[in-house]
Amino acid sequence: MKNTNKQIWDYIDNDGNTKKKKQCEHCGSPIEPQYHNGKVFWTDGHDGFPVCDGRVCDDCNANAVIPARLRAIQS
Repeated sequence: MKNTNKQIWDYIDNDGNTKKKKQCEHCGSPIEPQYHNGKVFWTDGHDGFPVCDGRVCDDCNANAVIPARLRAIQS
């Protein structure tokens, strides 16, 4: 279930504007922006294939997508 807490779903971009985070297609959590040297450089998460179509959060990428890809190449 999507958490609607505004603080969880907002982030500040490099120009100081409030933006909405994207939603993970697998679990529904917000996709956290990636930072380098204090600046946002990526907001789109990870490719969810083969678990789902769309973008996924760091947790789903590590715990669902990557293991599914490894199983696919091992079989």
